[in-house]
Amino acid sequence: AIAGAVVAGAQAGGFVGFVEAQQAMTGTKPTTFKPIPENQKVYAELYRLYKQLHDGFGEEGHAVSMANIMKDLLTIKEAVSH
Repeated sequence: AIAGAVVAGAQAGGFVGFVEAQQAMTGTKPTTFKPIPENQKVYAELYRLYKQLHDGFGEEGHAVSMANIMKDLLTIKEAVSH
């Protein structure tokens, strides 16, 4: 996107150079999110389920059962709701 904006040029609504385009189109926000140590077990369970979904949908020819995923998510929800 940045290269396209530079190639378009300022006359077409783009930018004169890469530095100008990067400054206008990117940036960071002051908010930082850090994991909560006591939630590490839940993070690990969610990551396990994410990997299971990834392998089931993301790898051609990879057969993996996903019958447990919704039940596991509901179990996690119940555990953290109390």
